[in-house]
Order: sequence, then C-alpha cells, then structure tokens
Amino acid sequence: MPQVNEFLSLTSRLENMEEMGAARETAEARAQPAEAADEMERVARKTAEARNAELRRLGAR
Repeated sequence: MPQVNEFLSLTSRLENMEEMGAARETAEARAQPAEAADEMERVARKTAEARNAELRRLGAR
C-alpha cells in the first residue's frame, strides 16, 4: 500500500503543478500570445513527460 499512497501523493502534486502552470500560462498568454502559446506547449509536454516517467518508475517496482 505504500506505493499506492506514494502514487496518489505524486499524482496530486503533479495536478497542483499543472494548475499553477495553467494560471501562469494564462497570464502570459494575455501578455504575449505567440510566446505564451509556445511556452504552454512546452510546459504541457514537460508535465506529461514527468507524469509518464513517474508512472513508469512506479510500475517498475
């Protein structure tokens, strides 16, 4: 069960990071549309990569 709890904790942290990133991205999008769109894509890609890496790590146990 510790793995499940760790997974849930990490998932929650990732969701919080995504929400904070989305708020920041929204502010940037209002200020600089083209640059912010690129940044939003980069942040979304990095978030997905981090989530997938964490899921792979947990699955390898």
